[in-house]
Amino acid sequence: LGVSAYDIRIWRSYLTWRLDLFYKERRDRYFHQFRRYGDYTIIRRGMKFLLGQQIHRLGLISAGIRFENISVMGNRPEFPYQKHFQLRSLVIQSVVDRRDRLPFPNKGIYNRWYWESGNSRILASSTAFTRVFLGLEGYYPVGKAINYHPFLYAGSGDITIPFSEYFRFGGQQQFPGYYQEEFRGRQIILAGIDWRYRLPFRIPESYLKVNYTIGGAWERPDDRIQRRDFQQSVSGTIALNTLIGPIQFTFARLLHHRTRLYLSLGFRF
Repeated sequence: LGVSAYDIRIWRSYLTWRLDLFYKERRDRYFHQFRRYGDYTIIRRGMKFLLGQQIHRLGLISAGIRFENISVMGNRPEFPYQKHFQLRSLVIQSVVDRRDRLPFPNKGIYNRWYWESGNSRILASSTAFTRVFLGLEGYYPVGKAINYHPFLYAGSGDITIPFSEYFRFGGQQQFPGYYQEEFRGRQIILAGIDWRYRLPFRIPESYLKVNYTIGGAWERPDDRIQRRDFQQSVSGTIALNTLIGPIQFTFARLLHHRTRLYLSLGFRF
């Protein structure tokens, strides 16, 4: 639930701004070492304001502030992150999006990074923290029917980052084999590649996709990185581009752990 206001150009300048007011409530499964320990809910109430400018080759560079009241609640005593607090942070970010189409790009890049710092002295945040994130993606055609999509995501934060602000992946689109947002940590790295083949059907537009992903996540910045920390998954997807949006069916194997099936209908928001 939320309201947004924005302007892509302020008068004749290339400045842009965006204001979001929101109430968000999300419930997820809580896993530790692939075992489920109930569910948890994160409730966010607040606002985010960004002021930016489009810069050639660097994309949209913006800076802003985020004010949120956050509640983290678990339904089992094993959940260790229960907390209510105020988050006030400064954000600097960049987005370069040159994909030629959605939801199945043929070519282009989609790169973004951000730096965020929760400030307790100036903004009266309950929690002071710093984190940075980098996401790099590219889409490259091979002939008329084949496309490959390499990607790399990396995030790093200090020990004070609260559970609600952990880096999170998992699910059909980002690390198949995991449940949605199951793969999480204060430090995270994720890389892989998709190979997509366009099937010889015009209506609907149809694809066969295979994916390989490898990644690791750590709770503490000083954790020693070991080979056994990295998980791998392989998956195959049949995708249809329809009038109601993409329809995708995925079979995924998280190596040495589990097999998952996914079905998604429509666009992601």
